[in-house]
Amino acid sequence: MKNFLNLAITIICLSFFLVAETNAQINVLSDNSAAVGSTYSNNAKFRVYNTNETYSIQTENRKSSGTQYGVHSTISSTSTGSAYGIYSKVYQKTGATGLTRGFYNYNYAKGSGNAIAQYNYIYGNGATGNKYGCYNYIYDSGSSAGTKYGVFSRVLKSSTATGTMYAGYFLGDVYISGATLLWVPTPGQNQKQGVTNALDKLTTVNTFAATNMKDGKQKTSYSLDPTSLKQAFPELVVEVDRTQELVPQELTEKEAADGVEAKETTENNGIETAVDVNSLIPVLVEAIKEQQKQIETLKAQIKAQ
Repeated sequence: MKNFLNLAITIICLSFFLVAETNAQINVLSDNSAAVGSTYSNNAKFRVYNTNETYSIQTENRKSSGTQYGVHSTISSTSTGSAYGIYSKVYQKTGATGLTRGFYNYNYAKGSGNAIAQYNYIYGNGATGNKYGCYNYIYDSGSSAGTKYGVFSRVLKSSTATGTMYAGYFLGDVYISGATLLWVPTPGQNQKQGVTNALDKLTTVNTFAATNMKDGKQKTSYSLDPTSLKQAFPELVVEVDRTQELVPQELTEKEAADGVEAKETTENNGIETAVDVNSLIPVLVEAIKEQQKQIETLKAQIKAQ
């Protein structure tokens, strides 16, 4: 009788243990999919259902050398439907507070190599559809408050940091359908005198036209001569260091289909010249004012004759 009671107690305790640990079990379902914390796959080959932990899935890679991946996703798609390497959806219920992130990357780098929080590479060989390295879409129903940012980029530089920092860096044309807002600083007590002799200086700046082939057509573009611009307004000329630009090496079609990682190489494109457009606008404004003053003076002289 005593052995029977011990066996019964053991079975009862084991039953409670199994029930309590159900959410930690990997359930192999009838469709050959698997689930943790759930008994159905919800159209997934592997599903994790979580109600009490911070992370549904957490990976940690402590490999000491070579390439390391926390998560590696490869899709070889031959269908006509959509293909997602990673699909993230965040649903914030009404009344919920706090920050929601569909995709969050944190990169803590102390080494000498390149550090990339998010790297997107598109290989298109004969594909006819549009290709987006990064596509962001925001839908506002009209009842939500707060500012919406399709892309928000901020660069913070400490007092000891060196090197140039860009919140955005584009090699190619940039199309903007809305307004372009340029920051206007508030004049302080130590503000310097405004631009002087702007008109005389502008008359020394030369321009030139360049014709290049683009999309099979000739395109003529107009530019300011950097040498004469720098002589007249050295503050407007910015040197851009392109000596160490990271460029992915092109993959073959088979390599792309096999999920081969695109390696990067560093290109030396020299030092190029750019114009500080935000500072150029006040120069143009002062030049127009100086020219208008000259016109008014001539008009007064003619009228006095």
